[in-house]
Amino acid sequence: MLHLSQHRGAFGVVNLVEHKASKQLYACKTLKKKLGATSFYEQQEREVGIMKSVQHENILQLLEVYENPQKIALVMELYVLLIQM
Repeated sequence: MLHLSQHRGAFGVVNLVEHKASKQLYACKTLKKKLGATSFYEQQEREVGIMKSVQHENILQLLEVYENPQKIALVMELYVLLIQM
């Protein structure tokens, strides 16, 4: 994956990423794991479980989850809203 742009939110960072082989664009949401924040981590684990199990045309699909001791990265379909003026 190649990182193209970055947007910071309240709980983490969302990057626009590109798959190297297919050139397909995705959103990658990266969350920091906080030491001692068990409830936050449990909430993220529940969110990942729900996102993996839900398949609906109006909900972005979670494609991959990467995790290390410091961070969780969620790779999701990209939703682009174009507004014409």
